[in-house]
Amino acid sequence: RMLAKSGNKLRSVDSDLTSGDGDGDDAKSMGGSSYGAKSVDDYGGLNYHYLGAGIRDSRTLPNFAMESVSHDQMPFAHGDIKNIPYVHGGFFGAAPFMLTNPHWISILRILMPDVYVEISRRAAYAPAPKLIHWAENNPVVAAYGTAHELEFSGRVPTLEWDVFLDPYLVKRVEIVLNEKEGFLQRQRDSRKKAHKESHRKDDDHGLDVMEGENDDEVIGNPTPMASSNERLVLSYYNAEIRRRTELLAERMLIAHGNVAQLVLEQTGYLKKYNFSRVKRTRKTLGGGIFARQWLAVYADAMKFGMGVDDDDYDDDCESDTDSTGAQDDVNFEDGAGIDHNAQIVAIGGHHGATSPDAKSATNSSLEESVSKTPGDDRSIGPPRKIVMMRSNEDDDDISIDGSITSELTSPQTAFLARTRKAQKARSAKKKGQQRVDSTSLNALAKSICPDYSIKDSIDSLKHIIQCPAPFGLVLDMKSRHVSRKVWALVIDFLRDAGARVEGIASFFVEEVRDISKYCNSPVNEIVFAHSAGDIQLGCHDGRIRRGDKVFFNAGSLLWDYPNIFDVNDMRNILEHRMQICFYAEDIKQSYRLKAYAKTTKPAQYSPKNQNIMSDDESETCAESADDASTGSDLFTKLLVQDRIRKSSVNMDFTYEEVPGGVCSTIQEYKNHYNLKIGLYVQEFAIDDAAVSLIVKYVNANPHVYELGLSWGGINGLTVRGIQPGRFTATDGLWNQRYAGMPWREDLKPSDESTT
Repeated sequence: RMLAKSGNKLRSVDSDLTSGDGDGDDAKSMGGSSYGAKSVDDYGGLNYHYLGAGIRDSRTLPNFAMESVSHDQMPFAHGDIKNIPYVHGGFFGAAPFMLTNPHWISILRILMPDVYVEISRRAAYAPAPKLIHWAENNPVVAAYGTAHELEFSGRVPTLEWDVFLDPYLVKRVEIVLNEKEGFLQRQRDSRKKAHKESHRKDDDHGLDVMEGENDDEVIGNPTPMASSNERLVLSYYNAEIRRRTELLAERMLIAHGNVAQLVLEQTGYLKKYNFSRVKRTRKTLGGGIFARQWLAVYADAMKFGMGVDDDDYDDDCESDTDSTGAQDDVNFEDGAGIDHNAQIVAIGGHHGATSPDAKSATNSSLEESVSKTPGDDRSIGPPRKIVMMRSNEDDDDISIDGSITSELTSPQTAFLARTRKAQKARSAKKKGQQRVDSTSLNALAKSICPDYSIKDSIDSLKHIIQCPAPFGLVLDMKSRHVSRKVWALVIDFLRDAGARVEGIASFFVEEVRDISKYCNSPVNEIVFAHSAGDIQLGCHDGRIRRGDKVFFNAGSLLWDYPNIFDVNDMRNILEHRMQICFYAEDIKQSYRLKAYAKTTKPAQYSPKNQNIMSDDESETCAESADDASTGSDLFTKLLVQDRIRKSSVNMDFTYEEVPGGVCSTIQEYKNHYNLKIGLYVQEFAIDDAAVSLIVKYVNANPHVYELGLSWGGINGLTVRGIQPGRFTATDGLWNQRYAGMPWREDLKPSDESTT
């Protein structure tokens, strides 16, 4: 607790001992908040913001004081990652550390009780990979990682969203888009026809076209009545597109899906069925939550975690749009007509609307419940316990003050009771009948889930984080066969709501190519690849073009692609795996970078902001650390020792040799095609030795990997519980090794032949 309260001293130490990323040089003042921003050119178009001093206490610990749930925390051997373009999986790699933090566990308990119950049953015995995997796309875990980054690095991270679009809502948007395009085409055809007729009449009468007074009216200047009608119809189409896009974006599913669901999505068949399966999958097994509710939970988690009161900012802003909550099923049974659907959406929006008085009462009740808990002297924090009981009354009695009660006495209980009543009233009015109360955890989670619009949630984050751009996104497209125009509309809607959409990515190049043409402002089009061999193949077959931004799994730099047609290779693999004594450390010590990972630094290259401390400075820091005493100065002295360890890194690497000694490299393809390359790994499938080697390699070669390494955990920390087995590799590649292509040493980037 003492170390956590001393967290603000990190900035004063960072100003004297920078970790080598040069973050403090670009400080700016914008929107009343002092923060710096990396330029777009520094990281190939992916940037993140830095805040100034005065960040609130995040109730998290610094890296060296953190502890995982299995007490197997382990720092990177060669320091932190210097360049993280986006957070892979939404900080799901931070789950083992969040589970040891009572403050954030209580936030998970109140905001997502269904997830809390599931993970509390697994935490005692589940291995580390499963503990990490359950937290993918979890808003509370994402808030925990964001809060930690805000306090201890001053950085506003960019999160990754795995997104599925509702195919029915996509079709409704496409209907209006097609109608608008048809209307515009008819207008163009009508004017062309009028233009030809005017020329024909002029030729018949022997008149000069340029001298005709009526031609300007017919060709270039339509009559005021016609122009007014066109503008009216276009404004109607635009308003309908905005309304349907808002509903599509707010019901966008934030989920990764399982293997079967992803494979079915690629086929393009049974899209509605597949979307319904992903929606009904549990959140800990690849399922997800709608974007509207995700952001609402994320904003509330940040509010509770950073200890922000409602009095600290004006929370009376009203939503500009009326749309249904994620727990209310939108029922469009028949017809795709604009008027009919507009009526249905308007009714749904009316049901989900919240009056200003009710909203202020809810906020005040929530504030009282968070700031005061019976039997607890903490001033700020989420409720400690949530218990659901069955009673003889119509409404269930819920106690969240640490004890089981049957009377609604606390403001917290009153808040939850009002939320449940409002939810049941909306559902009953929509279905036309009163449903039976449910005691399932899923029903409880839906009843207490906050329901703010996306814009309101981001506005709340602006006040909590004190930054004009508090929420950055990279969208990973899981839905296939969706029009680029629809994706562009979703991106524009998120940006108008206040989100910082840095990029949109897909494993299929044709899905993301030229989306920027349809956006109001350009967006980074990112190509995902399973392995380095996929990038090589994409360059030769034309899918990857010059100047593209590509990310591939860094585990492919360590993985030996076996030749299944070579008997000797298969025999060696079986003998190695089936031997009596198997030692995981032998596997970890045998990691070597592949020959195609070799890099050469250009003659004019000089690493920026390379702050390797001198011997005198190291000795001074070490002496000051030796004089450590109890008190608040312990934090600073431990941090100095941590900086000394990170600054003494040997950048020598060992590469595998290939027969003949000739092999093309990633750097050659990067230079030939002017690519901007980044890396990522699967955090639940990489051991400490592999991640330390990859981090060391990426930090040493920023001229090749301009986009850095996308790490989905706490920067600088991993767990020892992820170890290789006889038939399990932990190089970070996971199942992508079966989908990726091996690297071909004989191919050169200058080869014009396709493969």
